[in-house]
Amino acid sequence: MNLTNLVARYKEKIGEIETAQNFLDKFSPWTNNTEIINSFWEAIKQNSTSFSWTHIDSNLKTLKLSKYEHYGIPNHIRVDIQNSKLYLCLTNPNIAKVDERKKGISDFYKSANNINDGDPSLKIIDSFGNHLKNDLFLNNHIMDISSEGSILFQELEMIENGKKQEDTYYLKHYFSNICMAYLGITDKPKSFANRLNPKELQSLKEMSKSIANLESYPFRSQNPNYKLASKKSEINMLSARTIIWRIVKNEIDAIDINPIFIFRRFNDTWLTSIKNVLKYDLQFTENEINNLLVELHDKYFLTFQKQEFKNSTSSLGRESLYRNNKKITSNEFNQLFYNLFKS
Repeated sequence: MNLTNLVARYKEKIGEIETAQNFLDKFSPWTNNTEIINSFWEAIKQNSTSFSWTHIDSNLKTLKLSKYEHYGIPNHIRVDIQNSKLYLCLTNPNIAKVDERKKGISDFYKSANNINDGDPSLKIIDSFGNHLKNDLFLNNHIMDISSEGSILFQELEMIENGKKQEDTYYLKHYFSNICMAYLGITDKPKSFANRLNPKELQSLKEMSKSIANLESYPFRSQNPNYKLASKKSEINMLSARTIIWRIVKNEIDAIDINPIFIFRRFNDTWLTSIKNVLKYDLQFTENEINNLLVELHDKYFLTFQKQEFKNSTSSLGRESLYRNNKKITSNEFNQLFYNLFKS
């Protein structure tokens, strides 16, 4: 079996990595990296035109990128990657349009502070340049593997505090149908979250702690940069390495219910980095990789539409998921996500 070979090769080339922190200590360029954080604050102070978050990885320094990719605070991994049951694998984090034609990073954030879109990462300094956030905020925005770091958990807390489902993003576009399947709601009521009782809401909040968000590459933009996505780098391989490590761990632990990885734009943004991990970390041949990918799609991977789908769809419906390019029915969808979180 290809997955048996994957486990054996992982043990041979990398070894057994028991915990998420051990994994990040080994592979994450963000972990304990105070230099890039300090450089950001210094750039704010100097109104730098040369600062870029992408400079964390030397392989990305030569790429021509937008101001958003340079200045926007990255968002890479959220929630407990060791124990999550569902991994939402997206392209890269979006960012609001900032109407600032000056080139300095302080100019950018002073203008961004006036945008009212609920993105706290744009509220870094006030109009006088005073800090509104700190190092802890920056680190947690880039990567937060705590259970309450879940974006869905945070949106459900907002619902609990009176916000409407219509004003959320991830719940509205990605998780509403999954939440309804988990609760056993088989019809399609609009704004179901606005009508949840306290017990249902608490149940969803606990469930949400098992949903991780991974970005193929973490740099903010209004449109995906596929040149950046296809570049071999430590940053671009981190999420793919997370996926392979989690699958290997699941195979070793022999868990009955497998975690699920849902990919957006699989061929465009994920395929290259996953292949890079299998090729360069584990030294599989191209033929071995292709065979293994078929098995991964059968057992672990789902995709928004087919693997080659390129349109920028942002909603996860009950009939928009495919397994190995075969459509999942709405009944299969309901059963899949009910069983996943009840286990």
